[in-house]
Amino acid sequence: MNGYKVDKKGNTLVRIEKRDNMTKYTFYQLLQQKFTDVFPEHKVQTMYNEKDFSMDISIDEKTTVLNLRNLYKEYVANPSMFHFEHVIEPLKRMIGKETSFKHHQLFPVIRGISESEQGYVAYPLASSIELRFVIDRPDSVTFVTKNQLDEELTAEKLYETSFINLIHQGWCSPKTIESTEKGRLLLFREEEKNYQAQFLLSPLYIPHLGERFYVSFPTRSVTLVYVPDSSEEYSLEHLLKVKELAVKMYTQEAYPLSDKMFEAKDNKVFYCG
Repeated sequence: MNGYKVDKKGNTLVRIEKRDNMTKYTFYQLLQQKFTDVFPEHKVQTMYNEKDFSMDISIDEKTTVLNLRNLYKEYVANPSMFHFEHVIEPLKRMIGKETSFKHHQLFPVIRGISESEQGYVAYPLASSIELRFVIDRPDSVTFVTKNQLDEELTAEKLYETSFINLIHQGWCSPKTIESTEKGRLLLFREEEKNYQAQFLLSPLYIPHLGERFYVSFPTRSVTLVYVPDSSEEYSLEHLLKVKELAVKMYTQEAYPLSDKMFEAKDNKVFYCG
């Protein structure tokens, strides 16, 4: 039948869409097939949850739930740039595969606060955001969990090592700069590097932004910055402009982080609206 395919059980007709018109269910099917291909020696079972757009995944009777909403947004926005490894790596860890890492792979990141993710090593920053830590392997990025801490890698050592690695990585520059009489408006977008914590580290940001600026982290890869022309004064118009763009990105792009504005100074961020 044109445009349809019988599933493996032979009793369901499923509409197969083109990639440029992929539905939520066919995206689930794509992931389902990918998991089967990646874990051929394991018993893989999945179930689609239409109501909350998620899927239950069971591998050798070890089960987890994968939220598909952000993954779907990311895939539809740019299928050729979608990294399946980011989805597969947690499943490998779940069944006891690759878990080792080197200290030079540790980096600090800024994320939204979530009560359901308290197993991660995290420090509250301000309002809706917190500082976490990731293991940046060549093929995946995973969060450091509390049970990965030990005598060799304490919480203090993790904090220190990750920020040293961030300094060695160097400053990530903005993609666009808008200069006005009342300051600069900067947009940072970086998909491949863990860079957002650079706005918490004065040795990195002072040479480029000065000692005080305003920042928003609407998504995991985008940062918006307003640098006032004077350290004593700021433009409310510019703050509102950044806030409006942050809210738009937060609501429309994949992996939203926070729609809040923060004032950055003294290696800290303070909620300001």
